[in-house]
Amino acid sequence: MRDSRSTNKWDLYRAYFKNHRDGELERCGLEDGNDVDCWPTFRTQYGDSTEAFLRVALDLDRPANYGVTPQQQSQNFQEHCAKIKELNQEGLDNRFQTLTVVVGECLQEDQSNSAILAMP
Repeated sequence: MRDSRSTNKWDLYRAYFKNHRDGELERCGLEDGNDVDCWPTFRTQYGDSTEAFLRVALDLDRPANYGVTPQQQSQNFQEHCAKIKELNQEGLDNRFQTLTVVVGECLQEDQSNSAILAMP
C-alpha cells in the first residue's frame, strides 16, 4: 500500500473495519459494536501477520481497475506474472524452490485471472 495512510496497525484496522464492519462483528460474535470492540480479537487472531493482512486487504479493497477493460486487465495480469516468473528464475539461479499462486479479480462470469508458477 503506497498512500498517505499511517503505518500504524490501529489506523490500518480502522480503515479495514469501515469496509468490513458486518463481517468483523460476526467474526467477534457481536450483534452491534465498533472497531474498538473488534480490534483485540482481530489482533489476537492474526498475531504477527496483522499488518501484512491489513495492507493486502486494503489494497484489494481499492478500486484500482475501474475503467480498465477485461482485455487490458488480462494483459496487465500476464505482464505481472512475467515479472514474477523472472523473480522466481533469480531464486532458481540461487538454488531456491518457489511456488507462487497469483489470483486476479474476476473479469467476467466465465473468465478470471489465475496462475500457478512453480520453479523446481
